[in-house]
Amino acid sequence: MTEGTLAILLGLNLEFSRHEDLSFSKALQTAAAIGYRFVEPMVHTGRQLLAEGGFFHSVSMLEDPLAMKQACDEAGLRISALSSHAQLVKPDIAVDYLRAGIQYAGELGVPVVNTSEGTKRPWTTEEEDFTLIRYSLTLAAHDAERRSVMIGLEPHHQYSGSMEGMDRLLALVDSPAIGVNFATGNAVVDWEQVIDICSRAPRDIVFSVECGSTEQAERSFAHLGALLPST
Repeated sequence: MTEGTLAILLGLNLEFSRHEDLSFSKALQTAAAIGYRFVEPMVHTGRQLLAEGGFFHSVSMLEDPLAMKQACDEAGLRISALSSHAQLVKPDIAVDYLRAGIQYAGELGVPVVNTSEGTKRPWTTEEEDFTLIRYSLTLAAHDAERRSVMIGLEPHHQYSGSMEGMDRLLALVDSPAIGVNFATGNAVVDWEQVIDICSRAPRDIVFSVECGSTEQAERSFAHLGALLPST
């Protein structure tokens, strides 16, 4: 993402705008005004009434993906990832949605699509759940590999919430397209140590802030910005 040197950059998950009823365009404008350089939009299949009415930030994948890129370009922002949190444990929900998100990301040149295993159904066993997740991930990984898109598995639910469970998820499908989106929302984080570790990564890193309001997005930008090396 940068020329010559690697960097840690700040992005904002557009989830911050959910409780403020902001449209996608208004959420972009707000993120840019705070000072963020990257955003993580959320996408959905079909049509969503609040989004169509301009009261919700998610974007329908029935829209031209280049329209999303144009809106971000006009706001001076780049897309670090798409939020496409499919329920991997429910292939009837996950497969079409996640594959559509990966294809949308590929069209945009977005490097990562974030997802999670979802909440289990009460009638399945743990072994059955992992078989279902493997099925969903296998199909998604084929699309992701063709487009050089990474699937970011996020620690989020009953299996990925532990190191053992995440390791088991990562071992389900042998694909270079499957990795981890390290979500820190449920943990106390030593940010200086995280920054030190990430600074040694072989690629640029975007910290995608996920929070619930514009005020929290502003505080996160100020706090993390003070810790990051200047780029």
